[in-house]
Amino acid sequence: HAFNLRGSGKTEEALGILREVPGKFKEARELCAFAEGSRVRMLSGMGRTKEAEEGIKRITRSYPDMAVRRPGNRSWLLYPCLLAGGDYEGAATALREDYETGGHGVYFHAAQGVKAGMMFEMASKTDDAGRMWEDVRHRYPETACRSFATLASGLMSGDDGVVESMEYEPFMRSDISFLAALLASKRGEAERSRELMEL
Repeated sequence: HAFNLRGSGKTEEALGILREVPGKFKEARELCAFAEGSRVRMLSGMGRTKEAEEGIKRITRSYPDMAVRRPGNRSWLLYPCLLAGGDYEGAATALREDYETGGHGVYFHAAQGVKAGMMFEMASKTDDAGRMWEDVRHRYPETACRSFATLASGLMSGDDGVVESMEYEPFMRSDISFLAALLASKRGEAERSRELMEL
């Protein structure tokens, strides 16, 4: 319900519902940690990084053993806040650490690798970006995971056209589109950045 409210622009109501979950479902610790993490991500998306950082501290203290804190998953919680705060290298590093951990399925780790490369380039670490994308191309070819190897190749060559044709869930497409828009803007491609923001 909270995600539907967020999608319809009722963000404060969505945050309120997520805030209530730990009090109502104390025994369901994974659910509570996920609700807290989702709240952190929403706050990060709104630029409310101080509140998001407090949420991360609360999750670290209250749910240290839950999935959102385990290696391979940590960037789900950390990178939106780091991105919102302008710490692109920190976001890239969090994503790369999860990517290198493995163990959660090719789809998620291929996405982490592509996003890590995008964040490294945003941080002006172009060599690190290129290495990440090259690794994605070899580790997750199209026969193993659709779109991400092609996207990595396109980002390396300056052609991000595959973003529009990605065959994944809306949340993944919107995430990739947003990051690609930021990257296009950094590359001086203002019109392309606008197109990607409208996807």
